[in-house]
Amino acid sequence: MAIKGSLKEASLPDVIQLLSMGQKTGVLTVTEKGHFGSITFLNGKIVDSYLINRKNRIGDLLVISGEMTEEQLSEALNIQKVTGEKIGTILLKEKYVREETLLKYLIQQIKETIFIMMTWENGYFNFEPRFSGVEEEIIAINPESLLLESAQQVDELSVVSLDIIRDISILKPTATPDEIESLNNNEKRVYSLLDGEKTLEVIIESSPFDRFDTNEVVSSLVEKGFCSIIEGVSSQSISEKVTEHLNLGVAFLSTHLYDEAEREFKHIIKLNAKNSEARFYLSIILTKTKNYKEAEDILRKLIEEPPENPIFENNLGYVLDAKDKVDAAMECFKKASRIKSSGTPKLNMAIILFKKGNFKASKVFLEQALKIDDRLILPHFYIALIDVLSGNLINAINEIKYIMKKEPNVPILYYNLGVILEKSGNLDEAEENYKKALDLAPSYIKPRVRLGGLYYRKGLYPAAQKSFEMITSAGLGDAEIFLKLGNIYYKMGQKPKALEQWKKTLQIDPENEIAKKNIEMVGE
Repeated sequence: MAIKGSLKEASLPDVIQLLSMGQKTGVLTVTEKGHFGSITFLNGKIVDSYLINRKNRIGDLLVISGEMTEEQLSEALNIQKVTGEKIGTILLKEKYVREETLLKYLIQQIKETIFIMMTWENGYFNFEPRFSGVEEEIIAINPESLLLESAQQVDELSVVSLDIIRDISILKPTATPDEIESLNNNEKRVYSLLDGEKTLEVIIESSPFDRFDTNEVVSSLVEKGFCSIIEGVSSQSISEKVTEHLNLGVAFLSTHLYDEAEREFKHIIKLNAKNSEARFYLSIILTKTKNYKEAEDILRKLIEEPPENPIFENNLGYVLDAKDKVDAAMECFKKASRIKSSGTPKLNMAIILFKKGNFKASKVFLEQALKIDDRLILPHFYIALIDVLSGNLINAINEIKYIMKKEPNVPILYYNLGVILEKSGNLDEAEENYKKALDLAPSYIKPRVRLGGLYYRKGLYPAAQKSFEMITSAGLGDAEIFLKLGNIYYKMGQKPKALEQWKKTLQIDPENEIAKKNIEMVGE
């Protein structure tokens, strides 16, 4: 179940403690104005963290500290592009760093990230349960000890005279050679980063120490008069600003924070009205928020501008299909199919044909989409549906099981497999799949309905009663459920309850002959 709210209503430490106590697995995203961060949980433990637009990733920390070379980091990043593995896993496999060294800096990175996020007071948080991608982690931190340490740092920082130094403040070195010589090693390393051009934020990013320690050293240097503060913003090119807004916009978009994402992309368009990337992302937001007219206008303008990009045609097809302009959408997908490396346009054409009931032609395009990109999952789902409709249940079962190997924690897959298995007469396996769907999503009503019906069909009336009562108590029962629940009560000798359920059946379906006959048979 997703958890969301405002940091004014619930502080970040409270949210982290809640997720820890509930042993949750998933990703907590936190936003405040132009800031975006995330914390990944595995069974209540913190296993990863991320801040957008910050260069101090684990690889950078290891290079700055001298534990690894720039060349090794570059090679690891190249490997990551190919394998998609986490950078820490690659560094260990390639033996660029020792495990204890990696763990040390991973913990430092996570602590610093949460320390920064704890200073955000007016933002929003959103937790999404997620199972894939967080099963195997290098590190798992107990949130309680981390929160205690971070809280102490926040308290200590409030005492230090950093209220006069902002992240955008520029620090100019002013110490004499003798004064520099009097500094300790840590102070010298931080002082060497001061040049009268870097902001405090850049200095923190370049420092071999964490944010708190760097802040403390800078504060000490200011108090000693060894550097001065120049208020203002350091020069930043338009392209850098565009990159910053783009990164934030994409992060907001990926976490469904559409208003925030729209704001970032509109910032880019103000800086550069012709920026096609920002306009394209803006069209995606408009499509998702069902503002189809504006989305269509943007996409049509992008299509007219060079260079040609078939993905614009593909997304215009989505918009036109949503506006029920099916034939025009089909033409857009045909044009977009010029993208030789993507099977998505072929998939979209197949979906339109499926909706029209042309299953044979739809299956041809689905198979073509898989030939182009065998990593696609959705074609297998539609092929399974077509197989079910054509009575080929064995093939349908195999298709669903193939998808489940790729995506093992999707409730709807277990539900659909259960339905197919039930149709094929495999009731025990169908039951197991309905239960698995409910384990993953307890509030998912469809598998509970099917499970109740399955128990009823097998004569397991107490189990069926329990399922049906859970559904009706949530106000979600239909005529069929009330009818069966009435029958169960009657079999158990509870005639008043049986009559009550049959009357509810007639309230929903006044022409239900079975309910009428049952009431007549039992009497008032």
